Amino acid sequence: MEKVLHALGVQVPLPQAKKSEVALDLFEVIAVACKLVFVLVVILTAVPFLVWFERRGSAWIQGRVGPNRVGPFGFLQPIADVMKFVMKEHFVPKEASAFYYHLAPALTLVAPLAAFAVIPFGSQIILAGRSIPLQITQLDVGVLRCWHLRGLKCTR
Repeated sequence: MEKVLHALGVQVPLPQAKKSEVALDLFEVIAVACKLVFVLVVILTAVPFLVWFERRGSAWIQGRVGPNRVGPFGFLQPIADVMKFVMKEHFVPKEASAFYYHLAPALTLVAPLAAFAVIPFGSQIILAGRSIPLQITQLDVGVLRCWHLRGLKCTR
């Protein structure tokens, strides 16, 4: 019976886990951490490429040669941008709270990065006899969370 349920894609609870206790399996924690790191690496390596692509396209459309000459094919332009950002003078306006002033940019990353949590990157992989879904969280949980955040009320 267990093989039939597994073939249909139904999750069978592990027999050693008790319903009354919440057990975080080290394997599952490592799997989620690996998926998070993978998503962050993909996003953070895609951004410089997209910036490079946009600058080359804009320079070509506008007839400029600047972004195309920083290194081979302009590949060093994103590195030059990072260096410029690091070397800039950092200041906090007098009327602003330093904590919130530095927290705001980090909070703007929450929504775009959370959107990738519900995107499945594949069905599943089997590793060490365990099935690992290739998404960070289940889609139905993501939909419910979006409804909650938007303040939608489902009453009938």
